[in-house]
Amino acid sequence: MKPRENLMVDLETMGMGSCAAIVAIGAVFFNPATGETGAAFYQAVDLSSSMSAGGTVNGETIKWWLCQSNEARATIAKKSLPLIDNVLRELHFWARENAQERMDCLKVWGKSANFVLRGAYERSQLVPFWHVGNDRDVHTIIDMGINLGVNVQNDLSIEQARDNALNCALYQVHHVANIWQKIIQHEE
Repeated sequence: MKPRENLMVDLETMGMGSCAAIVAIGAVFFNPATGETGAAFYQAVDLSSSMSAGGTVNGETIKWWLCQSNEARATIAKKSLPLIDNVLRELHFWARENAQERMDCLKVWGKSANFVLRGAYERSQLVPFWHVGNDRDVHTIIDMGINLGVNVQNDLSIEQARDNALNCALYQVHHVANIWQKIIQHEE
């Protein structure tokens, strides 16, 4: 399995649910069997453009952001951030450039991020670059790991993942690979 067949995505949003306004996208190609990573993508997004494209915000998420580090808040509050439509196109182009030849085989992973990202593409009248049947969810793998006795919370400090969406995606790759390897060992 090549690291170009699986893509881990993490989003920073200002809301909850499938219409959440995206403020940053992080993604990294990876091999779930080994944890090997490939090309990485990170881009903060203009919040106003996310909202203009139909993205929603909610008070609890805004309060959560207000409690984050100055650096985290500053990243998403910069002036002149790219518009959501442009970032979605950039992500699509980047994925196509770095994936295997057949995009219809690309598996896109996330902690329930895929439906938010897919919704953003659709609200922006863009076609998502992956087949809906290739959505993969990290929550499912974590549940499987817990059932195998893997304590993922002790694997890696969550503090290491809070810097931005790319760091969160890398953190999730670590969990998936660790649990994937335990599942394979369990089968043997």
